[in-house]
Amino acid sequence: MRRELAGKMYSATAYYLGCFFSNLLISLLQPLIMVSILFYNIGTITEFHNFLMLMSFGILTNSAFSGQGYFVGALVPDGDGAKVVNLLFIMIFVASNGILSNLASANWFISLLSSISPVRYCCEGFLRALSGQIPNYRAATTGGPSEAAVIPISQDDVLNKLDYNTGNAKCAAYLALWLVVWIALGCIALNIKTRKL
Repeated sequence: MRRELAGKMYSATAYYLGCFFSNLLISLLQPLIMVSILFYNIGTITEFHNFLMLMSFGILTNSAFSGQGYFVGALVPDGDGAKVVNLLFIMIFVASNGILSNLASANWFISLLSSISPVRYCCEGFLRALSGQIPNYRAATTGGPSEAAVIPISQDDVLNKLDYNTGNAKCAAYLALWLVVWIALGCIALNIKTRKL
């Protein structure tokens, strides 16, 4: 890459985008295969629109996190350091995804992280698609007849309990926005890094 950039064959941005999008085509095989194999075996609604929703969230999530990996790779000079920094990003985002912490009662810091976490929008999108088969009914809890309380059980109740109220369209838009942000940051990082070539 140094020789091509020093010889002004192409810019660092063109190199970064070329590498990213050519490798993205190969990395898209993973969500395509995973969703195609698992979709009919996990007991969810097997309608075509649900398949498309799972597939789109799989592709968007894979693309956004590929963008994150490329950004970290452009930012950090060595491979081991890039793995550590990428793992740090993942740990921060996973800690605020709504599954490991209850977003409805989270403190301000976790709430802030969850509002920008791509993992949160990925989890909400997948859960919306996978929880569609939950029947809409009320169940009695344990205890005697006089103590029995009624627990609402439906897809909306599950999503509300996790404070997943963004919706499919916004979740997809946020994941697409994260993809664009990671690509832009990666281009900027590589341009700064190769400025002296």
